[in-house]
Amino acid sequence: YPINMITSTELAWMRATENQAMASTAIIQAPNYTSGALGSVLQSYVAVGTVSCDIWPIKASEKSSSNQEISQGDFYISVPYNTSVTVENRLVIDSKTYEVTFVPLSQSWLTNLRLEARNYNGA
Repeated sequence: YPINMITSTELAWMRATENQAMASTAIIQAPNYTSGALGSVLQSYVAVGTVSCDIWPIKASEKSSSNQEISQGDFYISVPYNTSVTVENRLVIDSKTYEVTFVPLSQSWLTNLRLEARNYNGA
């Protein structure tokens, strides 16, 4: 029996349609390193791009540490398939910062990249 496969045109249409349906916007930030006093290295983040995205929670947890409540949320974030993003990047969505924790291997059949990300204390 023949296997029905989608064409590259159909895949391109699926990707474009999915991108148009993404309801939020993510600012991609990359680490920037500068020299500090006494030879220390200071890390900051700079915006390197903006993409459409969708975000939804995976799980959330809270714990106490030195009289401070720490909340952590894990999220899936979908971005367009051809987005350049790594686990060194952060995403800012609706003024909240998410640290990218997982980027799937690039696969030709994917219609988007479903990243995993973490947010601390809702900031």
